[in-house]
Amino acid sequence: MRSSTLLLFAFALNALASPAPDPVQIRAVSPTVNLTTGLTSLPTSVAPASCLGITNGTTDNDLINGVCKNLTLIFARGTTENGNIGDIVGPPFVDALVSMLGEAQVAVQGVNNYLANVQGFLAGGSATGSQDMAALIAQAMTQCPGTKLSVSGYSQGCQVAHNAANLITQAQTNFINSVVLFGDPDDGEAFGQVPAGKGMV
Repeated sequence: MRSSTLLLFAFALNALASPAPDPVQIRAVSPTVNLTTGLTSLPTSVAPASCLGITNGTTDNDLINGVCKNLTLIFARGTTENGNIGDIVGPPFVDALVSMLGEAQVAVQGVNNYLANVQGFLAGGSATGSQDMAALIAQAMTQCPGTKLSVSGYSQGCQVAHNAANLITQAQTNFINSVVLFGDPDDGEAFGQVPAGKGMV
C-alpha cells in the first residue's frame, strides 16, 4: 500500500512539474476548401478556450449587425455557457474556421434569445432558443443569399439546432450548406429535412 501511495505521489509531482501543453495548432488550408473536408483536420478534443489563447470572445452578432461573408456560422452554446457562442466549443471552433478560411470569409452569429439553462436541456432544448435559431436561419437566407450557411451547436445547443431544423421551411432547409454538432444529445436523430450528407457530429 505504501509503495503504491508513493508511486501515485511521484506521478502527481511529475505532472505538476510538467510544462503546460502548447495551444492546439490548426493547419491552414486553401480558402476554397469544402467546409466538411477542412474540418477533418481539426483536433477531436479541444482544451477550454482559456487555454488556447482564443481572441474571439463569447459573443458574436455578425448577422444581426448586417454582416454578410462567404460563410455564415450560426452557433448555439451549451448549457450554462456565457455569451451567445459559449466559452468551451464555440470560440475554438470559430478560431479554427477563421484560421482555415480567413477572417474576411467567416461571419459568426450566436443564438441570443436562449437562457442555456438546465431546464431547457431537460426539456429537449430551449424553445425560445430554437425559435431564435430558426429566425436567424431565415434572416441569413434573406439578408445574405450568396453565403454558405453552417448551423452548429454544442450540447444543448445541438438540441436547439435540431428543434430549429423542424421549424424552418423547405427552402430554408435547402439553404443550409452544412451542420456541425458537438456533443449532440440527439445524436443519430434526423436533423429536420437536412440530408445526412450535410451533417457532421
